[in-house]
Amino acid sequence: MKAASAALLSRLKTYLFPHGEEAARTVPAIRMIHRGELRASMEAPWKPFAAEETVNTTESTFVWDATIGKGLASVHVTDAFERGRGRVVIHKGPLTLRRVTGPEADRGELQRYLSYVSYCPPMIVNNPFLDFGAVGPNTLRITDRRYPQTTSVDLDLGDDGRPLTARAIRPMIIGSAFVPTEWSAAGREPLEWNHMRVCRYLEAAWHLPHGSFVYIRIKVVSQVVLASLVSDRG
Repeated sequence: MKAASAALLSRLKTYLFPHGEEAARTVPAIRMIHRGELRASMEAPWKPFAAEETVNTTESTFVWDATIGKGLASVHVTDAFERGRGRVVIHKGPLTLRRVTGPEADRGELQRYLSYVSYCPPMIVNNPFLDFGAVGPNTLRITDRRYPQTTSVDLDLGDDGRPLTARAIRPMIIGSAFVPTEWSAAGREPLEWNHMRVCRYLEAAWHLPHGSFVYIRIKVVSQVVLASLVSDRG
């Protein structure tokens, strides 16, 4: 199993780092600007958003700040995993409409980070807490050894090592409850940036018993290397 895991990880690295790992090892964090759209259910209308995301490549940490909608109807959403804790906070102006924390939020937000391989490749070589284990001929299971091993993401690879789809059972917020739900995310439009292959388009879907639906589409408009690590915003 160790040999299979090493072979799959090597294939992934060869694809993501076509010029070697040196450039990736100099990237402690990345800040990205996103444009996209999301919806709350299969029947709900798509809503445009603009977002900024900062991802730490040396430990499992990210902050995604988005403004959804426009004008007076817009709301601000923060998704984050920092210091081992996840949170989802929704603001409308000065009012906090919802704040979701706790073990299920921790798990869901960590799984989001673990799925970022396709557009934040430096995490593979810079985050010393990540483990990669083969669970199929073309599938790597990604975990952070500091947290429960049930909090994982399975990453399917192409024959060339290309990351295809990240899959997990993630807690989906339905009303006031968390429901374990099949989830997937995929990156597209790979291009070379900073001597690495990164995806500029991403989408994620929930797979419910009555049908699957894509709930978010993200276009990475720009990304820059940060010279310092992600700071905790509380």
